[in-house]
Amino acid sequence: MGYSEGAMRLGPVARKLIDPCAWKDGYPGPPAYVRELDALLHFANQNGYLRRFVPNLEARDRQRDKFLNELRLAYFFRSFEITEWDPPGANGNPNALPATQLPSSWTPCTTKFSCIVRGTDPRQGIMYL
Repeated sequence: MGYSEGAMRLGPVARKLIDPCAWKDGYPGPPAYVRELDALLHFANQNGYLRRFVPNLEARDRQRDKFLNELRLAYFFRSFEITEWDPPGANGNPNALPATQLPSSWTPCTTKFSCIVRGTDPRQGIMYL
């Protein structure tokens, strides 16, 4: 099977799952980034998240980077269960977190990530990232 020039930069997992034709910046570049992309895609595929990410990962560089960061966050918090992607915010606004569900001791942050995770310990409740 022949691969495009962009696909030749990818590792074995990424080469099977995505097409980097729209990428113009040479990503993933160094071998460490190739291994990271393979690990992230393997994680997404194993957990059923891949369908959500592929269209955005195959998009232009900035959009790809945004969704890679979301996937990195999900990977980092992989010991938690992601219960919902892109949850609705306050008054149905997807860019606002529902303040009524946040513990009063939490300080609102200005960055919104698009998943809700639930810890394995039921006392932890829901954590908004």
